[in-house]
Amino acid sequence: MSFRGLLRLVRYRIDRAFARGPAARFALLALMSVLVVAFGTLSIFFGLFSEENEHIEGIARVYGGGFVDAIWWSGKHIFDPTFFDYSYGATVPIVIFSLLVTLMGVVIFGSLVGFVSSAVEERLDALRKGNGPVVESNHILVLGFSPDVGAIISLLHSIDARLRFVVLAEHDVESMQEALRVALSSRALRAVALRSGAPSVVSELKRVCFESARSIIVVADEVATPQAENADIGVIKALMLLSAHRFPGPPPKMVGEVTRQDSRHVATIASNRAIPLVFTGDIISKILVQCSRQPGLSLVYQSIFGLGDNTLQIMSFPSLAGRRFDSILPCFETAVPIGISRAVTAQGRTSFVPLLNPPGDHVVAHDEWLVLLARNRDVVCNPDAAPYPKITYAPPPPTKPKLERLLILGWNDHLYRVLTEFDAHVASGARITIAAHHDEASATALLEEHLPVPLRRAAVSYVKANYLKDDQLKALLDDTHDSVLVLADHSAPDADTESRLMMTLLLLRELRRTHPPAAATRVVSEIASLSNRDLLVDSRTPDIVCGSQLVSMILSQVALQQMLQTVYDQLLGAQHEEFHLKPANLYVPPGAAATFRNIAAAACQRNEVAIGVLTKTGRRGGDLRVELNPPRDRALDLGPDDSVIVVYADVVEAGGAVP
Repeated sequence: MSFRGLLRLVRYRIDRAFARGPAARFALLALMSVLVVAFGTLSIFFGLFSEENEHIEGIARVYGGGFVDAIWWSGKHIFDPTFFDYSYGATVPIVIFSLLVTLMGVVIFGSLVGFVSSAVEERLDALRKGNGPVVESNHILVLGFSPDVGAIISLLHSIDARLRFVVLAEHDVESMQEALRVALSSRALRAVALRSGAPSVVSELKRVCFESARSIIVVADEVATPQAENADIGVIKALMLLSAHRFPGPPPKMVGEVTRQDSRHVATIASNRAIPLVFTGDIISKILVQCSRQPGLSLVYQSIFGLGDNTLQIMSFPSLAGRRFDSILPCFETAVPIGISRAVTAQGRTSFVPLLNPPGDHVVAHDEWLVLLARNRDVVCNPDAAPYPKITYAPPPPTKPKLERLLILGWNDHLYRVLTEFDAHVASGARITIAAHHDEASATALLEEHLPVPLRRAAVSYVKANYLKDDQLKALLDDTHDSVLVLADHSAPDADTESRLMMTLLLLRELRRTHPPAAATRVVSEIASLSNRDLLVDSRTPDIVCGSQLVSMILSQVALQQMLQTVYDQLLGAQHEEFHLKPANLYVPPGAAATFRNIAAAACQRNEVAIGVLTKTGRRGGDLRVELNPPRDRALDLGPDDSVIVVYADVVEAGGAVP
């Protein structure tokens, strides 16, 4: 090999060493130091310890003027450049050696400073990029990133401030940190470690200690896959990986979020039916429909799903096995049993199937758990509690449900599920009017293409209208409707759907005040931003549903207790047990004071479970107040406009048939 080729090879090897990282660079620096010290030690053969240099202060002879003293002399020049001054007066060869070793020492020392600075900068850059590993256990791992992640972490942190959180997503750490800074308190933010990487790669999951996590939450990340038509592709990949992975110990509790209806079946297969899934579109659509039919119900959902004073929990009480369900209702002072959950094994898989509001004579088995709305996690059971009193009050006779008329302003992907849910809840003859910016032919084609099943009870009509214009909105409201449901309108020409929705709500608020046909119309709306919801909520528009917030609440609760997923499926589905607001005069004589124990007893006799009350307060009775699981013996003065919150299946409203 030629000399030039040798130089190229050496340069290539040095470049490879530099590319391997700080450890290789420091090893190369150490090797260079050894070589320079060895070069300086050669000065012993050029008269370093000769008689001419005996008077030189910098040349020590501690070990008899041998190699040890020569190594010390050479090393001092490398690590202390000022030592060159101590060679003044030495022989010329020694001065030359001293100069050369000092110059090479300056290069080595400068390289050392540069390497240290570069290593620190690389480490800071790695932290900014989120490339470092995580050393955690029993933590909450969030895979993917969306605006809902801040709400999920905030809710879980409010339960247990000792929880640690790790987020792995295909986003840069700075953008995620800025988004969380707005959503979280400084204390909660300190409990979060952010890492950038692909959640569907095993090596990336190992970097965030997924095998030792307490819970894993997989959220839909639309930004991470901007080219994909289906934002759930990342969720499906992560579910496939997690469901197929063999964990060394008990696997973490896992839950996944699916946003699109056409991803539902594929995600279920990908999860191997072993990971609970929360279907965002279903939840938002069902809540919107139920809130449009029962004003104030959104406050109940927020109170129950919000991990506040009362939450849904599933617990086992062996001392109650063998007793009728109606006999165990009085056994809890700080909790309300709303059903049972039992394990069912099919095809080698065990799942928990809830039975909400079971018949009063249902006998609780030893292997059945109780589904409770509990005030705290330390639920006390008193098996010897006195039974509910017998209520002799005869409520007014039931009235035949009236035909419902719903006006929908706006058009988005939730519309089709809203129509299906509304049709499943109402009696035949109900009417739905949709107003949006599509022309009539396009709207008809979209409905035919995307409706999962044809509507059986409700008749749908479509009107092309710009409802932001006062006269067109007024014309729509002149055709009297029971409820107005405002959706984020993706059919509008402008892209700022949230601003358009807020302006629509403000116009509706004013028309309800000034336009008589709109005065009695209920207004329900979905909204994406929690901050915008806070701007709009007041006594005149009580039902502003922040769908992403409610989904975050459900994901948080299922992450802690997976059995709750099937409970939520039933509570939010037509033809199942649901939350209902019933007039107080069905349980208490008008004008009479009663305790919640008496109300719960009256509900039990009606084959319902009472969980709280909704009262109207304020000077004009416009402010709604939800009180869940109140003290049993406290007197409740309920007015004619107040309601009792119960769990039961309303077959008349859901099925449209009068028994």
